[in-house]
Amino acid sequence: MYSIVQFKVKWYLFYYDSSLSGGADNKRSVKYTELKYNDDGTIQTINP
Repeated sequence: MYSIVQFKVKWYLFYYDSSLSGGADNKRSVKYTELKYNDDGTIQTINP
């Protein structure tokens, strides 16, 4: 599950994963990253 949110003039992707818990017990960490754009307007690939 994820959400895209605008705050002031920037856009952010909020998501969760279980990498910190090693995937055990379905423990999840909320993470976010700023969305960045290429010159042609497409969103750059995100590497979590």
